[in-house]
Amino acid sequence: MFGRHTYLECFETGTVSRPGEQGPSRAGVVGFNLSIDDRSQLPAIRDRFASEAGEPARIDITRNGTTNLPSYDSLSRNSQKTYNAPGIDVSAIIKAPYEDRITLDKKRDRIYPPDRLLNDVTGVAATVNPVELKSILQLFRASGYMIRKEGEAQIASGPEITFTLIPEKPNTPRILTLDLSLNHEKPAEQTYRFSTASELQFHGSTAKWTFTFPKN
Repeated sequence: MFGRHTYLECFETGTVSRPGEQGPSRAGVVGFNLSIDDRSQLPAIRDRFASEAGEPARIDITRNGTTNLPSYDSLSRNSQKTYNAPGIDVSAIIKAPYEDRITLDKKRDRIYPPDRLLNDVTGVAATVNPVELKSILQLFRASGYMIRKEGEAQIASGPEITFTLIPEKPNTPRILTLDLSLNHEKPAEQTYRFSTASELQFHGSTAKWTFTFPKN
């Protein structure tokens, strides 16, 4: 689901392996993909990330499954994480597409119908455990995000989007909330519920999509 500068991607559980997973994906795994337009900047970000993390990082090449041509480079830790706990797991990765001199905005312009309802994802809030919080903040710092603390939450501000990382609490469900901007107000029904774990609410020119996961 494409916005002007962002997109949402959902996978069926048990069919796709995400970077760092040792097996098929499961419900409750959340990944933030941060993209840069100039692939030559990735080594500098890798070095900053390695300095932040205190461990080596590497650049992986992902190839097109049909043509075997490179699709994008991505920055990863040398140590891999296996997702096998219940509830929600949150991680982040930086990608650099191979379409040099074609910015992501220009690429998005080719496929984005301006008359659609979704304009963009403007904010993300997620419950994280201490390990996830530390890892994601390291990547955000290496990427140049401005980070501040408000109460218990850590807030990372980037171009036209804000990530709010909320420490998990014992015996409390973890949440993922997406703030959406709209191209126009949505008439008729304003609230949609998808089972008991997801609710989408419209408010004028904005919307909020909330997912609730069992506690870890």
